[in-house]
Amino acid sequence: YGEYIFWRWNKDKDSLEMKEVPDFAYNELLAEETCYRGLRLDDNYEPLWSLLICVLLSRYNEADLALQSALQKARTGEIPEETLTKLKNDLSKIKKTIIASSMGGKEYFYRALKRSLRDNDVNVAILCLRAIGQSGDFVDLPTGKKGPMIGDPLIEALSHPDKRIRYASAGTILKINPSQPFPEIGKVIPIINEALGESGIRIVLVIEPDTELRSFLKNELPKFNCFVIEALTSEAGLKAAKKFPTEDLIILNNKTANEVVFSADILGRQYSETVFDSLKEDFRTQGIPLIMIGSKEEIDKAKEIYQDKVDEYLVMPTETEILGNIIYKVFQREDKQNDSKTRALQVCISAVNTLANLDLKNNIFPYLETIGHLVGLLENRPDEIRETAILALNRFAHPSAIPTLVKTFTNKENSLLIRTKAVEALASIYRKNREAITDEDYLIFKKSIIEDEIEIQQAIALAMGNAKLTSAQRKELFELKRPSISTE
Repeated sequence: YGEYIFWRWNKDKDSLEMKEVPDFAYNELLAEETCYRGLRLDDNYEPLWSLLICVLLSRYNEADLALQSALQKARTGEIPEETLTKLKNDLSKIKKTIIASSMGGKEYFYRALKRSLRDNDVNVAILCLRAIGQSGDFVDLPTGKKGPMIGDPLIEALSHPDKRIRYASAGTILKINPSQPFPEIGKVIPIINEALGESGIRIVLVIEPDTELRSFLKNELPKFNCFVIEALTSEAGLKAAKKFPTEDLIILNNKTANEVVFSADILGRQYSETVFDSLKEDFRTQGIPLIMIGSKEEIDKAKEIYQDKVDEYLVMPTETEILGNIIYKVFQREDKQNDSKTRALQVCISAVNTLANLDLKNNIFPYLETIGHLVGLLENRPDEIRETAILALNRFAHPSAIPTLVKTFTNKENSLLIRTKAVEALASIYRKNREAITDEDYLIFKKSIIEDEIEIQQAIALAMGNAKLTSAQRKELFELKRPSISTE
């Protein structure tokens, strides 16, 4: 968490000025300065505008990731409170870059998205997609018109190999709510359904130059719910690890680990840094579990050198079962379980929020296909997700959700809020469809309207008023709520 010095010439004062900046922001600051210099020479040079927006978003993203890393370390006492406070202050300043990037408008966010997809910069692409969700419009998308449209990168993102980009692109398209069919429209709802069921995929960076071993890992790791990012060289591996520091695991070739990536003579002393040193000394990567792979002889030697600095050692080639056992052992770490669960939770929340706020007027998507996945969220999920899923079911008002909603409201282990929202959703379904209530559900409601909390009783009264009751059922309910007359 050291400081780097950034120098800039002040033309007005005719002097060289310095500024201390966080080390994680230094490269983006240099890139940002270069973009501004280029625009001063020619502000019509279009590639610089999209590059500048990518740089600004990347700067914000790296600061945010640095803060998240620091928060984890602060909880275990690995860094002092003043360092955490400083990082929070740095992030608040860097947030201004988001303001600057927003002024570029949707056209430049589309161009920045195209650039980030080309560069496979996942985090910047997702930030671009979020911005497009706020500024984009359905007219941006190709709908059979001739020639390229500015929204073409958004369609391209639907087929990206990284599902985080697919999730974000599908959500963005639903937010801008196109009124006409467009290419790849059939992918949107299935992608959203996949996001609703997200359970927490693991991100694994494989730094392995051998094609055969890398292919084996790429084919086998998905069997253990792992998404693989490949790196063939030490340089590519370090760039991937530090450019996108949210991997759950790094698998590193033993020989690559020993490669020297930096050397210098400093005050008469020779200093060198290997790939392993770089990963373990950089705060962005030092907390990521590391599995070292190699031949038996290489691994035996590596164990003597690195000892417990490496989480697990794996002799290659290996069997799928052995690989699976090693992966399972690494991911039993509580912090890694929480990381994956948190990431899955965020994906699911984003998807269900998008559906709950979907514009149903002139909607061209088969959004009712999400109902089965939405009702699946009503069990074993946090209330934040369940409440929003019920809100979506309330708005969609489809009868297929009735059994699950009834089950949700009758389960008194659920919170009063969730139970009440479930009955309100039932009222919406009955109002829209005038469904005849089943005898079993009627008995459940009749009992609840006598015994349950007043909030539940009020919601049930509305639901029963919207339902298609027989005259006998309606008379019975009225008599149940008829005030008794005192005999005194």
